[in-house]
Amino acid sequence: MPSSLISPSLLRLWLPVLCAGVLGVYSLPVLGEWLAAWFSYGTYSALFTYGAVGIPALGYLGWSKAARLGNLTVPPVDRLLGIGFLLGSCTLIGWAASKDVRFAGVFLGVIALCTLVWGLGSLRLLWQELGLLLLAIPFPIVFALTHNPFFQQVTAQGAAFMLWYTGIPAVAAPAHASQIGVYVLKLLDDGHWQAWSGVAVAQECSGTAIGFTFTYLSFLIPALLPVALSRRLLLATLAPVLAIFCNTARVAFLVYLQAYSGRDAFLFWHAADGRLIYSFATLLLFGLLALWIVRPAFERPPAGTSAAPLTTAYRPPAEKG
Repeated sequence: MPSSLISPSLLRLWLPVLCAGVLGVYSLPVLGEWLAAWFSYGTYSALFTYGAVGIPALGYLGWSKAARLGNLTVPPVDRLLGIGFLLGSCTLIGWAASKDVRFAGVFLGVIALCTLVWGLGSLRLLWQELGLLLLAIPFPIVFALTHNPFFQQVTAQGAAFMLWYTGIPAVAAPAHASQIGVYVLKLLDDGHWQAWSGVAVAQECSGTAIGFTFTYLSFLIPALLPVALSRRLLLATLAPVLAIFCNTARVAFLVYLQAYSGRDAFLFWHAADGRLIYSFATLLLFGLLALWIVRPAFERPPAGTSAAPLTTAYRPPAEKG
């Protein structure tokens, strides 16, 4: 066989293309499920809709590192490891019974392609992108762990506390109750309290979807901008707190409307245009918070200049004589 047919440049070009084609054929059904979770509307997909924003951003981040990736050398052992990762990926995708395992197999296939094309050193260079991709994968186990009575109870307790703090007697149904919710109380003539109006807190109202979205964005924004580690940690901490606060305040507001403003006002703010207003206002608050935290990234001087003002030393005029 002529040596030109097995030249390193030819191997570097065609081997990854062939492996990418094999992985694409195996993972096509899984990718369809991912796209449905990112771009459709429903109880399951609402938890992972941030993938619609994250995946294009990851493409931009990877493209911005193309020059650095192209300078990496790929030892033969790295190519062998990449082929091994690819075989493991196809095995998991094709024969695993669990959907979570098949999803993990596709992620392993992405690692395999990175190793084949740029070597193991690319994994260190692309650790942020790979981590953000892993967080965007709609694992069913994540949905199962986040949709349980615990988060409903936390939301109900928080909403009841907000109402009580504002002077409205309210209580959250206990965790062992048939339906978790928040109820407004009224004082009877005999001195006892009775629940007379309330709102049930469904799993979709527990705030996990908006919490995941804000948390993911708190990781994605610092990856796009030069943000210090301390500010990254601050944004990642405050983002889920803001999501929990906004969702709990929404539930408390709905309980108030149900008790004191009538059913029509409740329905407007729960499902109609009021829900869009709430979503826009919450995203606006998060955007302002993120902008306040990462604002130093926009204040840096251009490359090649100094942050300190330029000064010219004073030279006295030369004496004549």
